[in-house]
Amino acid sequence: MSERRISNNRRKRKQQLRRNRFYLILSLIVTITISIALFGFSAKASNPDEQIAYKYYTSIVIEEGDSLWSITEKNFTEHFTSKKAYMKEIKEINGLSDETLTTGQYLIVPYYSYEFVG
Repeated sequence: MSERRISNNRRKRKQQLRRNRFYLILSLIVTITISIALFGFSAKASNPDEQIAYKYYTSIVIEEGDSLWSITEKNFTEHFTSKKAYMKEIKEINGLSDETLTTGQYLIVPYYSYEFVG
């Protein structure tokens, strides 16, 4: 009698494990499907009339009285995140450790243009 009970309990545990695996797999499939439906198909709609701005770089010569701030003021546009970020980019591009500039020095500065130069 006890052997039959042990055998029945084993069978029931196996069935329960199979059911649990089935529900786990089913819940994963549903979760993945919902995630794909919500996030997978979200695309940024672009306005066909909106112009594309291309990023370019140019070299400028530092003149008497120029500072990194004055160059930023002169060349900053809304395409950059902030004036501070623009200055940081100029420093990184030119390998500057501080904001000291020398007259006659060449700097590479980024800018945006709506014209594509190939």
